Amino acid sequence: MNITNFKWGCGNYRILVLDERHSTTFVKKMDLDPKEIFFLNMHTLTIYIFPLIKFILKKIMKRDPSIKNIKAVYLLSIIDAVNPSFIFSAIDNNKNYWCLKNHYPRKRVFLFQNALRGVTELKARERLYLDEKKFEVDHVFTMTEIEREWYIKSGLNVTQTHACGSIKSNEIDLSSGAQDSTLVYLLQYKHHDYVNPDQQSSRYLNERGEFLSYEEIYGKNIFVLRVLEDFCKKNSIEFKVFGRAKDDDTAAEECAYLRHLGFGHIDYIFKTTEVETYQYLDKTGFIVTLSSTLGHEMLSRGKPVFFWGIQHWAGKDQIFGYGQFGVRGEFWTIDLDLDSVGPLLSRFVAYTASDWSGFYQKYATVILPLDTKNIRFNQVLQRAMS
Repeated sequence: MNITNFKWGCGNYRILVLDERHSTTFVKKMDLDPKEIFFLNMHTLTIYIFPLIKFILKKIMKRDPSIKNIKAVYLLSIIDAVNPSFIFSAIDNNKNYWCLKNHYPRKRVFLFQNALRGVTELKARERLYLDEKKFEVDHVFTMTEIEREWYIKSGLNVTQTHACGSIKSNEIDLSSGAQDSTLVYLLQYKHHDYVNPDQQSSRYLNERGEFLSYEEIYGKNIFVLRVLEDFCKKNSIEFKVFGRAKDDDTAAEECAYLRHLGFGHIDYIFKTTEVETYQYLDKTGFIVTLSSTLGHEMLSRGKPVFFWGIQHWAGKDQIFGYGQFGVRGEFWTIDLDLDSVGPLLSRFVAYTASDWSGFYQKYATVILPLDTKNIRFNQVLQRAMS
């Protein structure tokens, strides 16, 4: 489909990676020739270049009334210019990517999951497109078998879907050496108005399915931090907060957030690269998370992780194991009651290496299996691309 003669000067590449805010950087970890890949950061281009060429795209739309979305024209014109055989992107980047084969039936579209979401959110985001047969892709690579099964039940062919674990985590070597006894809480801070939290509602839901205010959410974060700090003091365990930041400016925002909640005195740490992040957490004694993908990745790497599923995101299965193992178990709970949480935490830090080996076999391999160096994944990918 050649919708425009406007030349971007990209040339022909075998693979086009549609990268929304760098969310598909895991493609660089695949066993592919980088010279054959054209990486396109659609978010950056949309901000800085799109306004300059808007008038060109409007002229194109006048010539072809069937195309009504300027951003869609923008995307399709780039695909024409790069002329790839394969198009890669993350599953949840942009709904326009789900429909590319409607315009380019001969190009092969591969979608990859780069963060855990769960089948509830999948139903909310993709069900309509699947039902209307608009979700046209060649292959979907999910992180978990549970999500793979959801796509199959929703209409995709079993040969189109593959569970491959976390491509990013799989690629990074497990750190060896002595582990410390630090308990690390994985902070899940996002850019929101925490100074005036009662002024806005969030995308998070409570157990009744109602939208929470940010005031309620931050109240839960205060509760979690207070409980963990007190628990570590009583048990002589060093307590740290691990941030999501990858640069000094974002780290400063997270520190300001902690100070606002009253926990500026707690040791805060962040790492600027993925390798440093995984290797640092590999050597920590214990990890506590609300529901993060990173927490699941560390469990798959054999780390002791406690899942405290008290924060419910709209359409997201926050409960450990998507609820298939119940709402509480050996190292997870949804409780806010200190009488039940306290004993769970005590048992959590007392588990032996043998205990965690058993947990890994029972839970981690089912939810998010570890594929060291992505050996199995790359074999599947090469077959799919042949």
